[in-house]
Amino acid sequence: MTQDGATLSWTDHIHADPTMLGGKPVIAGSRLAVDFVLGLLAEGWTREELRANYPQLTDEALRAVFAYADARKKMGPRRGPNKK
Repeated sequence: MTQDGATLSWTDHIHADPTMLGGKPVIAGSRLAVDFVLGLLAEGWTREELRANYPQLTDEALRAVFAYADARKKMGPRRGPNKK
């Protein structure tokens, strides 16, 4: 939920464009890939460190990163054209 009580949709903050970063999902309005941000968090970066280094990363966008990761986990592994 956002501060005003609305439900957060990760699709409002995460976009994939085949012409940017090879189509990786990125935070809208930036070139910050979702996997990059998750990697920094996995290394122990705090929200404050992320915001200090990447001021375009809003709290809503950071929550969208987690929501996107959760949605991907629930969808299971991707299956390419050569996978069964």
